[in-house]
Amino acid sequence: MLRFSMNSRKIISLLSLIEKCLAYIFPLLLLAVYPIALFTPAGTGVLQRFYFSFPAAITAALLAAILFCLGEYRTVDGGSSTKVIQLRNSLWIALGLLFFLFLLGRPKSPAAAITFLALFALPFWPALAHRRLLPTRLPIWLGVVWLIHSSHVVWEIFAGQQAVGICGNRNWMAAFTLALTPWALAAVGYVKRMREQKRPSMNCLQSWLVYGAYALILAVTFGALWYGRSRAVWLVLAVFPLWTLAVRLFSVRFRIILAVLMGVAAVSLTLVGPGVLEKADADGVRLPMWQSTMLMIAENPWVGVGAGNFRREFPEYRQEQQMASPKAASVTDHPHNEFLHLAVSLGLPAALLWLALLYPLVAPPKGSRKIWRAEYFSAFVLVAHGMLDLTLWQQPTGLLALFCLGLLWRPLVN
Repeated sequence: MLRFSMNSRKIISLLSLIEKCLAYIFPLLLLAVYPIALFTPAGTGVLQRFYFSFPAAITAALLAAILFCLGEYRTVDGGSSTKVIQLRNSLWIALGLLFFLFLLGRPKSPAAAITFLALFALPFWPALAHRRLLPTRLPIWLGVVWLIHSSHVVWEIFAGQQAVGICGNRNWMAAFTLALTPWALAAVGYVKRMREQKRPSMNCLQSWLVYGAYALILAVTFGALWYGRSRAVWLVLAVFPLWTLAVRLFSVRFRIILAVLMGVAAVSLTLVGPGVLEKADADGVRLPMWQSTMLMIAENPWVGVGAGNFRREFPEYRQEQQMASPKAASVTDHPHNEFLHLAVSLGLPAALLWLALLYPLVAPPKGSRKIWRAEYFSAFVLVAHGMLDLTLWQQPTGLLALFCLGLLWRPLVN
């Protein structure tokens, strides 16, 4: 009996350790995407720093699916078990239909199918997982990620290299830096509150250090945006206050209608061709690429061309205008718009199902959680940027966007 009790304690201790590891695997995955680049900044002589990448999205998707199968999901604040079962059954049906679409679309490989599945599965983890499976002091962890990433950016700027941070691309670097900035600011505030709990009064020097940290974070962020030269990031940053004003002034129904009208207008302008969008697309790449992708969708509306097959099928539809552009890549892997990417790969039904996951961006769950503003800003920046680039498909930007989106869903689940 004593031996059985000791073995039980060992098993419980092991399970507790596994839970702690799972809780902190998200911030670790953000740093592990490019492990060689993480430890070899630009200028160290390692030329292929971003050639090896860890399959972070596949790992996170598989973990989310395993936890889902094991029933390690609960409502946020101990809701009814009946509701949990109903929600789980509904999600099983949705995932089953999605898997059926995957099979009909003839995915290129299991890895490609799982990578696409990550776009649907990852938000479920933070939205439905038990609290013990989520990291505590999340602002501190993401603040550390911002610090490591920004240190790479500053090093690269002073070394005369292109500033890419731990993302491998200047556009993704700018979006990642901007999305992490609220978390860095929140981390400073968190440390300040912990300090005040131990010693309520702060002297003048300590107050100046806190404000100096805030100023330094903002200065580094805007410096990274300046050196990143990403027009899409500046556009998103300009649109955000306008959208925030719309959230404050209009009802949820009106906001949904407004978002749909904006999408329809964007598609119409893209299909028209010459005009405002063509003048704005100075590179001459995105507009013809979107037009070609829409033609592919029109010919394969229900199940798409298959997960991972866009690169193989796109040359048949590629326009001469895109090929003539000096900034056009020799091979096109992605249409630089995640909705179009999902629609052309999996079909319009799957793409519309994914759009439903963006509901918290239209109706943010304000409540009493102060950190929701950081979650909302990060998700908005990366999702909006993902409609103009590969931000949601590439890592670590995609991981951060989907995780913050799931955190926004968490209070809505109840």
